[in-house]
Amino acid sequence: MNLSLVNRVEVLEPRWHDRVILPKCSKFVMGSNIITINHHNWPNKYYVHSTSLKKYPIEMKHGRSGSYLVYVIPLDDLQTVQEVIEINKDVKEMFDV
Repeated sequence: MNLSLVNRVEVLEPRWHDRVILPKCSKFVMGSNIITINHHNWPNKYYVHSTSLKKYPIEMKHGRSGSYLVYVIPLDDLQTVQEVIEINKDVKEMFDV
C-alpha cells in the first residue's frame, strides 16, 4: 500500500455528553483515513475506512465561516491503528506509526 493513500483527519475533542466525535464530512477521502483526537484522554490514532462512514448519521453544524456537515461517530466504534495492524499484518507499511 502507498502512504499517500492514507488521509489524516484531526478532531479537537469529543462531544462529551453523548461520547461522539464530529469530524467534517469534507475532510474524508475514499479509502483509508486516520483520525487524530487532540485531547489527552485519546492519545492514539484511529482508523476509519470510507465505506464504514456510511453507517453513521450526519449533522449540520454552524461555525463562524458558515455551515458544514459532520459525521457523528461514537468513540466506542473507533478502532486504533495498532488494532488494525494486529488484525491485518500486511497493512503495516501503509501506516506511519
